[in-house]
Amino acid sequence: MNHEIADQFLLYCVLPVWLAAGTANAPCHRWVDLPNNAGAPESLMHIAQMSEGAALVLCALFLQINPFAICAMAALIVLHEITVYID
Repeated sequence: MNHEIADQFLLYCVLPVWLAAGTANAPCHRWVDLPNNAGAPESLMHIAQMSEGAALVLCALFLQINPFAICAMAALIVLHEITVYID
């Protein structure tokens, strides 16, 4: 696959959809009155999930992609899914 095509796909397809989903999520949290409904435990879960996602992205950006990096990223995905299940 051409790297330019992959870059364009990520920049113009994946990123806007991701940002739109996050933006659409904010009114949902407001509608259910999340701060008074769930409080600090919910916020800590979201911080954990975002940290796991950030670690995954940083691995992809800064590590040379080799079997170790792929295993580390797979472990982060599993950890993120466990956190989502607990949430």
